[in-house]
Amino acid sequence: MAIIYFFQNIIFNILFYGACLFFSLIYLPALFMPKKIYIVLLHIYFWSLWQIEKYILGLDFEVRGRENIPTQGAYLVAAKHQSAYETLKLHLLFGDPAVILKRELYHIPLWGWHAAKSDMIAIDRSRHKEAIKMIINGAQEKLSAGRPVVIFPQGTRVSVDTTIKEKPYKSGIMRIYEASNVPLVPMALNTGLYWPRNSFFKKPGKIILSIMPPIPAGLPPEEVEKTMIEQIETETHKLVKEGREMQNQKKKSVILPAIIIVALLAYTGAWFTGKNIISKTLNGLQEFSEVRIDGFPAKYNATAKITTEELSIPVLKGNFWPLPATQAYFAAPEGFNYTSKKGTVTAKDANVALNVSKWPQNLTNEALYAWALTGPQIIVQNAKILFDDSEVSATGSFICNEEGIPQGSALISLKNYDHIVEKISALGFLDRNQKNIIISLLQFYSKGQAVAPDTITLTLRIEQRNLMIGPFTVAYLEEGPVFWGVKLASPYRVDLDTIEIPEPVLPPEVQEHMKKLGVEPPAPQQ
Repeated sequence: MAIIYFFQNIIFNILFYGACLFFSLIYLPALFMPKKIYIVLLHIYFWSLWQIEKYILGLDFEVRGRENIPTQGAYLVAAKHQSAYETLKLHLLFGDPAVILKRELYHIPLWGWHAAKSDMIAIDRSRHKEAIKMIINGAQEKLSAGRPVVIFPQGTRVSVDTTIKEKPYKSGIMRIYEASNVPLVPMALNTGLYWPRNSFFKKPGKIILSIMPPIPAGLPPEEVEKTMIEQIETETHKLVKEGREMQNQKKKSVILPAIIIVALLAYTGAWFTGKNIISKTLNGLQEFSEVRIDGFPAKYNATAKITTEELSIPVLKGNFWPLPATQAYFAAPEGFNYTSKKGTVTAKDANVALNVSKWPQNLTNEALYAWALTGPQIIVQNAKILFDDSEVSATGSFICNEEGIPQGSALISLKNYDHIVEKISALGFLDRNQKNIIISLLQFYSKGQAVAPDTITLTLRIEQRNLMIGPFTVAYLEEGPVFWGVKLASPYRVDLDTIEIPEPVLPPEVQEHMKKLGVEPPAPQQ
């Protein structure tokens, strides 16, 4: 909010003083026009400054007691003076007022010329004895012309907390009142709260100008002075208190927006910081190319191409929030090719949704192993690999133990499982006998399932270092850092050549079933 407040004031001051200079220049011809036309133009000038204050700075004003302004004849206005703000509103309030000011101000180029055209009461403060006489004579001249005369009884601007002991009221106002025989209108205000004296920075809010009932002409000056001071000071104290309460209320009302703004800025910073980290990490890996990340302000939409000796993914897409423990969705909509030393398998589509309790900071072997040792939980949702003639899908949950090895289970669905086993065998991971044994196992295991032909649903479990399908141990994990149950051979890829598949230990009824199919059961392991 401080930054907004700072720039708001910068823009306001540029426009405000720019407008002052602009009007001073274009109004130069008006210096030779009749006074009535000039006053109309002057009202346009002060109205324009008010609009800049209201719409750029957020500073407006309210007039209370406007009905107390005399509608006929001349009068005196005794006004509290806290800032330059009230001087900019005198013409909007009183029409064509005469204000007492220092004669030196007439010497200011442009501004002084317009002040002289406005026909104010100029005094020479260096000649103190003559100044009072000049004020009285000037005021009587303007009053006789039917114009209101505005006087600041304390003689200068005072802060909102300045007391009358520190800055007492001067006697000049009473001498003018006594000599002129016109009513006196007290005016209180709280402008100093929003437009402090000698301050570049102004505050938004609503200033209150309070015009009190006029004090009739011809009363004893001592009585009038006492009434005037009491009314102005009491009302000003009340307005300052009201203004401070409004400012405090406004501070409270901006707490929630401020929190929201800070949160949005923090989120924006975190989003782009995360984007830079991910981009830098992926671009630093030679296997990744054509990395692109967008999606702000929502989820990261990341795309990349992966090419290695074994794996080729033309388009890998990732979709996830830049927050911990949130779901991430990955897909290879154009499929992938995996090539081993003995063959190639092509998938036409693949996708997976993951919920991970804590994501790794990097994709190197060391970083992944360190991450696995922290015991992250990994929930697999709707993982699917689609081939031309078969399909694999899985849903499950795993958590890494103190050795960094994932433990847990997943429900695996295999459509046309014999084709899937054939693909694994084509890669060289199974010999003919192992392939036949596994197909026999899956046929046996699917006998009691009410699913479509050639489709089986079974449980895959990782216990210690054993990879089990149903009750059968079909693989084991090698020693060393592991991720998702297999040893990592590079920062991201799975080297399936490192998985050894031992001969499974089969129950007698399974062996009988295999014999009926003409498949020789393996010899029991020692």
